[in-house]
Amino acid sequence: MKQSILLISFLFTIVSFISCNGPIDSDSSISSFNYGTESDSARYYYLEGWKKIMDEGRWTKSELAFRKAAWNDDEFALGKALVARISRKIEEREKLISEIESMVTPQDEAVELLLAIYMNSVAFLNYRDRGVEITPEMRANKDSIAELNHKRFLNIHPYAIYEKAEYVEILHYKYGAQMAIDTLKKITDDKDKSIPFFVSYEAILEAELGNFGRSGILINKLDSLLDENAPARYFTRASVYKLMDSIAFAKAMAEQAYQLDTNHLLAKAMIDRLSDDKTRGRGEVEKEGKVK
Repeated sequence: MKQSILLISFLFTIVSFISCNGPIDSDSSISSFNYGTESDSARYYYLEGWKKIMDEGRWTKSELAFRKAAWNDDEFALGKALVARISRKIEEREKLISEIESMVTPQDEAVELLLAIYMNSVAFLNYRDRGVEITPEMRANKDSIAELNHKRFLNIHPYAIYEKAEYVEILHYKYGAQMAIDTLKKITDDKDKSIPFFVSYEAILEAELGNFGRSGILINKLDSLLDENAPARYFTRASVYKLMDSIAFAKAMAEQAYQLDTNHLLAKAMIDRLSDDKTRGRGEVEKEGKVK
C-alpha cells in the first residue's frame, strides 16, 4: 500500500461523501468480514482488544490484545494501526505508520475506510507530541473523515459492533447528545442492547439530556453485564455524576476506575479536571463531557 496518510484520508473522504447521502441501511446483508487478515488468531485478538476497551474499560488488556493481533500477522494493517493508536511512544507510532505505508498488499474498501480513520488519529497524536499547531480546519477535516468513513463502512457492514460504537461517539462530539442517542437507537438491534458499551453510552447520553431516572436504570443494567472489577462500571457512573454536578461522587468513581486500570486515560483526564468543574455551571461541564 503506497498511499501516504494524507492521500488515504483524501481519497476515502471523497468516497465516503459520495456514498453517504442516504441513511445507514440496517437491513443490508453482511458477509463475513476478516478486517484484512487471514489469521484467525489475529482477528480474535483484534476484536478482543475492542471489547476490552469499549465494553469493559480495560485499557491495559486492550493494548495487549491489539499487540497480539499485530504479532500474529505482520501484514495486518488494522492491527498495527490500532497498536499505533493506543501507543504512548511517538517513535513506535511513527515506525508502525511507516510499516503500514510500505505494505503492497491491496486492502478492500471497508478496510481502507477504517484505516484512513485510524491513520488520521495517529497523525494527530504525532502532531501533538511534535508540537505541531493543529488548526480548527485540520480538526474539522479529521472529524469529517471519521464521520463519513464510519457511515460508509456501516453501509457495507451494518452489524459491526465497535464501528457502530465509534460512529455514535463522533456524532456525539460533533452534533450533541440528541443526535447521538437517536442514531444509537436507530442502528442498534435487540442483540446490541446487551452490549455493555451501548448500555453505558446510552446512560451517559440520557444524563446529558437530563433524563437521570432513565440513566440510572441503564447503569443498573450495565452492572448486570460486567464484573465488579470492570473500570467501565465506575467510569460510567463518574460521567453521569459529573453531568449532575455531583463533583465529589464523580471524582470518587473516576478514581475507582483509574485504580482498576492506571492506563485508563479518560478516567485520569476526568480526575485532573474535576477540581475546575466546581467553579463552572452544568452547561459547560456537559459540553466538555462529550467524547472527542
